[in-house]
Amino acid sequence: MRLAVLTGFACLTGVGLGCGDNRPIKATPDAWLLSAPMPSVVAKPGETLPISFKLSTAKGVAIPGQRIEFGTLGGGDLAGATLSGPAAPTDLQGMATVNLIAGLAATFAITAHHRDVVGSAEVEVMVTDANMVTLSVVPQVDPGSGITTLDTVDLLLFQEQVCASFSWFSPPVATARVRAAKPGVATELRINRTGTTSVLGLGRDAKGVRVAIGCLDIPGSTAFQSTNPTVTLTLSTPELTPASAYDLSSHFSLSKSALAERIAAPWQDMADCPLDPSQIWLDCAIDALGAPPGDPFDCVPAPTGEGELADALTARRAPLPNGSACRPAKLADGSDSLDAKLAALFPNPAQSPAKSLVAIADFAAHMLDDFTLNSTLDLNPTGTPGVFSGTHTLRTAVLSVGGQPVSTDILAQGIPQSQARLVGVTVAKSTLTVEEHGLGLRLGTLSRTAFETATSLRLGTSTDVPQLVTALFALASAAGANNSRKTGCDAVDAVLCQELGRAQGCLRAACVAGQNTLIDRLNAGFASADGDGADMQLTGTTTMSDRDNDGTAEDLGPLGGDQWLARFRSQGPVETATGHVVGTKR
Repeated sequence: MRLAVLTGFACLTGVGLGCGDNRPIKATPDAWLLSAPMPSVVAKPGETLPISFKLSTAKGVAIPGQRIEFGTLGGGDLAGATLSGPAAPTDLQGMATVNLIAGLAATFAITAHHRDVVGSAEVEVMVTDANMVTLSVVPQVDPGSGITTLDTVDLLLFQEQVCASFSWFSPPVATARVRAAKPGVATELRINRTGTTSVLGLGRDAKGVRVAIGCLDIPGSTAFQSTNPTVTLTLSTPELTPASAYDLSSHFSLSKSALAERIAAPWQDMADCPLDPSQIWLDCAIDALGAPPGDPFDCVPAPTGEGELADALTARRAPLPNGSACRPAKLADGSDSLDAKLAALFPNPAQSPAKSLVAIADFAAHMLDDFTLNSTLDLNPTGTPGVFSGTHTLRTAVLSVGGQPVSTDILAQGIPQSQARLVGVTVAKSTLTVEEHGLGLRLGTLSRTAFETATSLRLGTSTDVPQLVTALFALASAAGANNSRKTGCDAVDAVLCQELGRAQGCLRAACVAGQNTLIDRLNAGFASADGDGADMQLTGTTTMSDRDNDGTAEDLGPLGGDQWLARFRSQGPVETATGHVVGTKR
């Protein structure tokens, strides 16, 4: 029995009128007490049993005419029992009585409340018959399930039902329920010795998420050789059903891969030497002057064979020191090299986009360090339990460029084979496995689009690779006739042709061609990351989780057991990356 005490007023026994509205008619220093004269009662199924509570002062004086409200402890299940009413007034002896019509065998508590009394009184009710026996149930985790987060177990008892007759995730009303039992600790339940009984265990972690489930059929009297038998209820990972469709986010990294380096290298070449971008510009122009057999136009001049003008230009450039790719600004005689003279054509301090070259090169170098592919996975049953036919569709790619996420719509790029059909998907308990399948990704195309978006934001103007290169070299400026200014390749031609004692125009065409070659070289880095057809192969295993405990998995990974493997085909070696996936029911 639990008694609750309230400091307040009381209706004096001798003055009973006026108390029916729960307002005391006279103040008193005594506290009111609500108690249960019979703290526990036993009834048979179907029996009508009166249950009484008493309201009195601390000195035992009865308080009549007060409304007492009845309920169940914690809103517990009465196993079919009913009460004759929700409330009753106290009589002259301070007693308020409610009739209980017992249902199935069970144990529960009836509570009484008064609005001016803190807490409640309660009566424990045991509905039983001669065939009832106490059963000790010990819930425990299947050691092979891998479950390590079990905190509490709800035990639900069902009379005259077996586990196979109901859904474990949406069970019927239980005959009895024990909340928050502890794993490994025996919990007592009253069951019918001669009937069929089942016990369902719902294991939860500390956050209340269902992580384990198990059901045990209890046989009739032949199974019990003792008065108080003990059984073990084994809990395992739930057999979850996947949702019909998920939104997926797959996370990968190709940091420092050969694929990422091919994208970054030409951009880093524009900013990694003190005289850049002049050095790379002059390299491109000289390379465009001639075409030795087998030498491609790639802004890397051949040592010889580019032509007489190329030899003259090279003679006025400082040689590359051993182990360095950067040319000095001074020649052996102390005069300025042509690279230095070309660098002097650019404004000092640097203007945009020249002043952003290092940052832009860094964009290219790290944009594949951590990227996300968003997609949808639709699942269709095949008729074989646990086997589904999936349709996987790529939607967007999110690349981190300069620390900012840049999202690119894959479908808007018109990439072929960005959807894979008839993908094999299997489900076992809470594990979902997606068999290997191919998708058209074109990672280089997506990288270039994200790069140009991020660069435009950095520079404050819309730009693509050709526009960026053109704007960069348009910063170079030299004096022309009649106080005019020459820019870009016109400025290069005016200064370098004069240095060599050549006629104006000697270098302009090669400069323009070299500039276009540089643009092609920058774009080629991105293009080299594209494969043909389904250039990404994807497979993986992920953990399903049931957020609302209905048997259907609303979420996928990552819970530590997921493994998402991708192979990226490009114009170089195949790159393999292991990542993880998270999914949410659509």
